Amino acid sequence: MTLEQVLHSFPMKLIDLTPLQRRRLAALAGCSEGSLRHSSAGRRGISAHMAIRLERAAKRMGIELHREDMNAGCHTCEFARQCRKKAA
Repeated sequence: MTLEQVLHSFPMKLIDLTPLQRRRLAALAGCSEGSLRHSSAGRRGISAHMAIRLERAAKRMGIELHREDMNAGCHTCEFARQCRKKAA
């Protein structure tokens, strides 16, 4: 397994995105690039609904972002945990 394959086998965090990726993600998810920048720096929270939209938009881009990493409510949600296990 190459280093690139290893790096892409783990989900990314918002802070890991390049400015270009962040702008595209914001456009696909229907939010501003500034709000993503603030969220990635920990200055602003992300709602559960926005976390879902971001996860789906990231998937369209070929990036793995998990809603549980962006929202505390999703992180503790049993339903989200069960869905993640079924998908694996």
